[in-house]
Amino acid sequence: MNVYKNYFHQIQKIFTPLSNVFGPRQDPHGAYAAVIPAWITALLKQQPASIYGDGDKTRDFCYIDNVVQVNLLVATTENTQVFGKYFNNAGRNRLSLNEPYNGFLKLGGSHD
Repeated sequence: MNVYKNYFHQIQKIFTPLSNVFGPRQDPHGAYAAVIPAWITALLKQQPASIYGDGDKTRDFCYIDNVVQVNLLVATTENTQVFGKYFNNAGRNRLSLNEPYNGFLKLGGSHD
């Protein structure tokens, strides 16, 4: 364990936490299913979609292509000044759940 601990502390790290990632081929039924693919699946199957609570809770949503781009940039950077730094991988556009849900309804979805 000490070998791993010593090795890990020597690695140059850049922190890029994820926030509500969504995109193609995401499992809408998995244990960590995100709301966006669940609503898209409901729309495609012409089934009602749910929103829990009043929908005023806000979140940042991040498209998978953006996550991949950030990770590639981080993995290939030669800029040593960013080592040990924290970069927010979220979109910085907090939306209430009502906003994408209302868009879902405008596309022809229904609610339960």
